[in-house]
Amino acid sequence: MKYDGSANRKKLGDRPLQTNGFVVGSMRGKREAGIVFFFSERLPIACGMRRRRFLSTAIGLSAGLSLPRNSMGAPLPTSGTMARSFSLTDNTVMIHCEAVGEPVNITMLADTHLHLQDAREKPFIQYSKRMAGAYNETRHASTRQPTTPLACFVEGIAAARKSNADLLALPGDLLSFPSEANMDWVLARLKEADLPYLYTAGNHDWHYEGMEGTSQELRDAWIQKRLLPLYQGENPLITSRDIKGVRIVFLDNSTYEISPDQNSSPRFAN
Repeated sequence: MKYDGSANRKKLGDRPLQTNGFVVGSMRGKREAGIVFFFSERLPIACGMRRRRFLSTAIGLSAGLSLPRNSMGAPLPTSGTMARSFSLTDNTVMIHCEAVGEPVNITMLADTHLHLQDAREKPFIQYSKRMAGAYNETRHASTRQPTTPLACFVEGIAAARKSNADLLALPGDLLSFPSEANMDWVLARLKEADLPYLYTAGNHDWHYEGMEGTSQELRDAWIQKRLLPLYQGENPLITSRDIKGVRIVFLDNSTYEISPDQNSSPRFAN
């Protein structure tokens, strides 16, 4: 999973923003002190994008940049004097930008769809039954060997620690449903890892299939009832962190929309 990118650094420049992980992220905008990097569970519907297409499109989306034909390592168009380029190898995307003064290493972990249940889940079993059996076993993306969501989550955290990640990005669908057992397990693993992290919800994190209520109502309710500790006191709908001149913005669009309050947030300001 780890890709040091040494060959491409020589070719593309010596200021890489390295993103080593699984899914989600798009670069947007020019800033005096660096760039803004966005994380969300799904790209806005207005863009006509689905998350499965991210790796082939997100680098050039919202930055106003056209995507190079050679996604394995190619220069992006420049804006003024700011040169940008990126390379993609396996699960590692390296974005090179003159505005970034030193390497930033982000490990992204998402879509693990954890499905833990215990006696506390009994009142909600009618809503979680299908998803509890949906993704219990899968195949490892690299080895093609059988694995499980729990094992993949642990492996992702181990990769972040091995690479000395500046941030563990958790952009949604860690859970298949918001059970207490899921939350207890995730919080324990994050505490053990002792890594800086940011989280935003995916629709499955707060979704109980068939439960009455609008998406917004259910999201708000289950954030407060179960997911709140993952936000570490930050605003669940939008938060950010500045790392070495790069602003990392986490935006919740798990209901397929972005609210006016989110859109006007000072998190977007220079």
